[in-house]
Amino acid sequence: MLRKISILAVVLTLTLFSNRHLAAQISGATNGNPVIATGAAAGTSSPAYIDAYVASIGASGVTATDVCQRIQWVYGSASGLIPVGGSATVDARGFTGSSWSCSVNPFASGSGLTGKTGKLLLGYIDIPAQVTWIVPSHIIIEGLGGNGRGTFANSGANTVIHAYSTFTATNNALIQMGLAGTSAAITFGIQLRDLVVDCNDSSSATTGVLNLNSEEQSLLNDVAIFDCSGIALHVSTNQSNSPGHGAVNSGPYENVNINFSPSGVCSGCSSAIGLQVDGDDSSTSVGRSVRGFDNLTISGNYANCCSSGFGFTPVVIYGVSTALTNSHIEYCAAVCVQIGNNTTYQTYGVRISDVTIGNDNLNYDVEIYNPGATSPPSVGNILIENISHESINTHTIDDAVTSNTVPDNYVGWYWLGIGSSSSTTPAVFTSSNDMTTSSGNPFELRVPGYSDFGNTITKPSGSFKIDHPLDPANQYLYHSFVESPDMMNVYNGSVTTDKHGLATVVLPAYFEALNRDFRYQLTPVGQFAQAMVAQKVNGNRFVIKTSKPGVEVSWQVTGIRHDAYANQHRIPTEEQKPESLRQH
Repeated sequence: MLRKISILAVVLTLTLFSNRHLAAQISGATNGNPVIATGAAAGTSSPAYIDAYVASIGASGVTATDVCQRIQWVYGSASGLIPVGGSATVDARGFTGSSWSCSVNPFASGSGLTGKTGKLLLGYIDIPAQVTWIVPSHIIIEGLGGNGRGTFANSGANTVIHAYSTFTATNNALIQMGLAGTSAAITFGIQLRDLVVDCNDSSSATTGVLNLNSEEQSLLNDVAIFDCSGIALHVSTNQSNSPGHGAVNSGPYENVNINFSPSGVCSGCSSAIGLQVDGDDSSTSVGRSVRGFDNLTISGNYANCCSSGFGFTPVVIYGVSTALTNSHIEYCAAVCVQIGNNTTYQTYGVRISDVTIGNDNLNYDVEIYNPGATSPPSVGNILIENISHESINTHTIDDAVTSNTVPDNYVGWYWLGIGSSSSTTPAVFTSSNDMTTSSGNPFELRVPGYSDFGNTITKPSGSFKIDHPLDPANQYLYHSFVESPDMMNVYNGSVTTDKHGLATVVLPAYFEALNRDFRYQLTPVGQFAQAMVAQKVNGNRFVIKTSKPGVEVSWQVTGIRHDAYANQHRIPTEEQKPESLRQH
């Protein structure tokens, strides 16, 4: 009996000790700042993690059913939860369902959010935004997923932000990454992850996500954008929108789904743009780039959305360098991807790679727009590769700059260079064997020779590849280029000497005008004989003499170019590597 009492006393002692320890933790904690989660000592508070639902209960001046007011209170100065210069994970996953209102931007305006950074976590919720969400610098919004069809009832376990019927927009956007305007500060590190952004066919929220001024580390990942009658995703490096370079070097924008829901809610689809990436028309904008757009899907419902298909161009890129890769686009009205526009915006360095086009209702998959008679052209250095059309199509590529078209349903690669200062026709090269010019002539590779853009093809190696002449159905034949440290031309042939052992070789009429420093090689064929150059090149001909009459001689003459262009642009045979490439 005594032993049982002793054991019971030990258990009671441990229980009381445990309860006192737990009570100390609870009494020392502050709502929204779990002691265990932050590692803070008992009796202290930490801003590292804030439960927005718990922390904002009963907050002064806040409507209890307004999720955005309650989140804004957490970020604001009134709560004192996040100090200026502090960073916090604001967990708003406690707000669930579709019974909430959202009358304000959830991020406090003015000095209330100055220097406050971190992550906002959103859960299974449908947020009816009445105003634009303007996301500050170094804020990450992360939801539960970017799947679904844009209506909360059908969206599964998603986070949906949709434009309410009384929506009032800033810059026509539902979500704006950073501030905008000439007096706005440049923003960085704004990220949208795992969200559904639903314009809800609003006449005010015509843009789903807008980035005019958020640069490095600003991106989208796993975001679905629905029913926007203007531009679903608009990224711009135009300086007029901001004091810096706009959205330069932002991205990547990955796993983005732009769609019109099959419910028929898309009255503005006839003039919409899925993705627009643009810059400005100034010399200082040259070289600006946006990190690429990968795994982009632009789609909709052909029958229910627009009776004759989409009337818009799903992707428009001009005035900026970027890439669109691993993507699928369908239901385009005439063109799926447009590069360049109808003004003189300088559009260089655009790559469209591994994109499938999924409807047969258009003229071209990709159009390189002709911006007008500019010299050199303001559109160039365009690479298009691995484009496939899933159904019958008229043309895959329309290059309006050079009037070239590629009629194939599949294109391996197509490259448009930059035209010369005296011509608007840049170099063009493609894997397609069927590409023709507007006059029906086959394409050719042209490398213009002018000082602005260079004139030399430089390569580590080179070869030609043709069908093998002995087995053209099953094999290829490769030959390497003949290379020399000189700008050398090679001429050869055969000739038979007369009864006096003499033969005159007539060279092209331009031979001496083009060449200098001649070298000769002579080989008698079929018999032993001596052969010599009896008279060197003069008047574009030279004379061979053999020790016997009637000797066939195989001859070769080489010359070094000395035309005006070659004399001014000699190719160096040795060159120092730049410091950054040495030891490689």
